[in-house]
Amino acid sequence: MSEKKKKLEQQQLLQQNTSSSLGIHIPQAAQIQMGIRRLEGLLDVLRSALKREFGETLDSASHKDFIRKCKDLFYIGVNNATRALERMQHTCNGSIAAMESGKQLLQSQNVNNGRGRTPKRVPLQVVIIATDVHPRALVGHFSALASSKKVPLIMVNGGNGSGSLRLGEIFKLRTAIAIALKAGDSEVNKAMNHFLKDNCKLDCP
Repeated sequence: MSEKKKKLEQQQLLQQNTSSSLGIHIPQAAQIQMGIRRLEGLLDVLRSALKREFGETLDSASHKDFIRKCKDLFYIGVNNATRALERMQHTCNGSIAAMESGKQLLQSQNVNNGRGRTPKRVPLQVVIIATDVHPRALVGHFSALASSKKVPLIMVNGGNGSGSLRLGEIFKLRTAIAIALKAGDSEVNKAMNHFLKDNCKLDCP
């Protein structure tokens, strides 16, 4: 059996065992729409999780250091989130299993092409986009792309075009139209897994 096939089987087994033992099921291509009230809940979850992840350094970190720390967890911006989705293999479903296998995938999927390392095929736990942007075409491709890669998509609307402004506040940026959370075992991953599970009860069949 090839090494690649063996790793794939291990990942699938991990997903089955972890999800069943925790009683957690998140539809692979879940797409959740959020208005102002639920957007506030999402922002609170992200702020609290980032504070737990970075500890006391969150408040004292310079803007540059804070962004660097966040980029270890997220792809920020439409172009970065889109490229991360396009490079993905069909391996993530937003569950804790994907979260726990993320670090192994990050380490195993880096290939040297002779001119330096190619972009990693990083598994994603969830993608969050602001849909109240103009033109809407900026984010129009995410629904089909996230669905094809089996990645949950959260679509937020802050009203009067404020969704991207509110997402940007999380990262101390003026705006953030799209963000993609890398799979892993950080406090943010754990918090988002529970957030997805709770909100799928409302939005997912």
